[in-house]
Amino acid sequence: MIVYLSGPHDEDAAIESIFFAVLGYRLDVGSGGRTIRSMAQGTSESMVKISAGAVRDLRIPLPDLKDQEHLLSALDSVSSQLTKESAELVKLRRLKQGIVGDLLSGRGEMSTAAA
Repeated sequence: MIVYLSGPHDEDAAIESIFFAVLGYRLDVGSGGRTIRSMAQGTSESMVKISAGAVRDLRIPLPDLKDQEHLLSALDSVSSQLTKESAELVKLRRLKQGIVGDLLSGRGEMSTAAA
């Protein structure tokens, strides 16, 4: 999950948006997420809590701004491709279900000719 901030389109807002997007990524799948989960107190059956002090003292290394911009561009590209491929997979699964349903109900024929 990538977190984006919306707001004014000035340079400071753009830098802030990039920072939070990279931070969100690091917290979601990077080492930051593992660090935060290791600080959690409680069990899976109870409310898991993290102290404000632990979060305040958390140090998550981030690349410089230019590298963050490059990283976000790559992540956006991969995310876009993943979305397209996921939609295609859903279509193929529906098609498969339809074909199997037709074959099992006798509405369709299966060709024995070599393709």
